[in-house]
Amino acid sequence: MHTDTTCQSPDADRVGVLPRLGIFLSSLLVLGNYYYLYFVPFDQGSTNEPWTYSLLKPVGIMLLYCFLLSSKLKHNYRFHQVLFLLFFFYSFCAILLKRFAWDSGGLMFFNMVICALPLFVLVPRKQAIISFFETCLLIISAQVIIDYAIYINGYSLWNNKAFIGGLGNPSSFGFVCDVLIAYILHYRKYKTSSLIFFLILSYGVIKSNAMLAVLVYAALMISWGTKRLGLGFLFLCAIIGTSLAIFSHDILSRHLIYKLDSVLALFDDNISASSISVSLRVQMHMYLLEQLRDNFFSVLFFGYPERYYYAADSQYLTYIGSFGLMASMIFFLATALALAHSYVHRRELSSFSWVAIIMFMLVFFTNRLLDYYPVALFLFLAMAVGTTSTKSRRPVPVLSTQPRPA
Repeated sequence: MHTDTTCQSPDADRVGVLPRLGIFLSSLLVLGNYYYLYFVPFDQGSTNEPWTYSLLKPVGIMLLYCFLLSSKLKHNYRFHQVLFLLFFFYSFCAILLKRFAWDSGGLMFFNMVICALPLFVLVPRKQAIISFFETCLLIISAQVIIDYAIYINGYSLWNNKAFIGGLGNPSSFGFVCDVLIAYILHYRKYKTSSLIFFLILSYGVIKSNAMLAVLVYAALMISWGTKRLGLGFLFLCAIIGTSLAIFSHDILSRHLIYKLDSVLALFDDNISASSISVSLRVQMHMYLLEQLRDNFFSVLFFGYPERYYYAADSQYLTYIGSFGLMASMIFFLATALALAHSYVHRRELSSFSWVAIIMFMLVFFTNRLLDYYPVALFLFLAMAVGTTSTKSRRPVPVLSTQPRPA
């Protein structure tokens, strides 16, 4: 856990009691949005909930941003922020034009938009965002405990008994636990509560039964431990890994073991032995190659034909299929530049910021996490705190809409 006091905020208490209460209550609404699934027909991710429930998403985000953002419009834009705005404009135009021609697609893209766009319009309050992450530690940890209570009573929304908290999806829940663990390891001051949150969230990752969340967790722990403890930690990881391989059937769920075996089958070129979810991901990448061969210019500028939004188990493939290679390159270049900025300009929370962005960029290969509310919130808030200075001297912006002084 991080003990460098230079990375701790000297003015963390500047967020008043009432704003903290507002952050807590609005976070409950955002992070507990999908608890209504326990009261409507639900079948392994499919539900026919009333459309009014969808209104909870923008309402929750708007309430939360009332406390995380100031009322001031942004005037200073870095290059990666301009690229994001360009992507939003292009994607809006593309999805509207394509919807006139085709009725095949979905609107999950806007789960990302409502989480991200306000951060590029209004000025973020960095200490309020830190308070939000602290609130998330409490709420998500409580959700792990609630799911455990549901689990031991023999009930679960998913057949594999996966923990989902209030996020409704095992992958989303497991990955958000990963992000909060990264926050603990790379920013939060070492104290007893940090250890408690760490242990509870680690259990949440494992019980999410999401293979990707478990692999990200393992990579996160190995990278952090190696940096802090040296090569001896790698040796310890090797011992733990060997023990897991031997006793995995006693530690991990059968569903998770099946997923891991499916990945290993791919390295043996044995797709038929892979799970459906793993083999479908392979087929989606093959489909991209076919589209590039048959509809190159459409894929380059407009995405796949005959659908206005293409949902694939990869964020990269989803945006390429929906908006084209050019627009997708703009989005992911902006993400990479935000990563580079937070890494090069070492400020408060920069370490957590670039680690979180890397985690997202890796998961994008096999999951479209940004489509699932409210996961995108964590990516763009991590970018915000990693590229915003808390020093009295204002950073020099790359691009500015403010006039230069005479």
